[in-house]
Amino acid sequence: IDEAIGLHDRLVRSRMVPAAFVINRVHETDTLDLSTEEIAQLAVADGLAEDAAKRISPLLLASQEKLAVLARADRIQITRLTKHCGDTYPYVEIPFFDQDIHDVDGLIQISDYLGATVSAA
Repeated sequence: IDEAIGLHDRLVRSRMVPAAFVINRVHETDTLDLSTEEIAQLAVADGLAEDAAKRISPLLLASQEKLAVLARADRIQITRLTKHCGDTYPYVEIPFFDQDIHDVDGLIQISDYLGATVSAA
């Protein structure tokens, strides 16, 4: 975000107008209000053995909480970017994908986000 703000400021000083901001690897999460017991029950209902579900449910809950922290941090930084640079530009958010983008299929995934935003703008 610091680099994007710096680039924006240099462009503006040079009388150039950015077309948009593309913010890559944004963490997203849905907050779950579940206990470890409820997570274990869901895992069992999904076919996991009960003893394994009880062992991993605290780990799943902890992972969800860490992901929520990352998502909140991303939102704070994106808000900082938009406050500094203004709301006259499109801000395109590309999610943090489960795998690295290294092939045409991955580029298509990204283009889906870019295309949807460009069409909406």
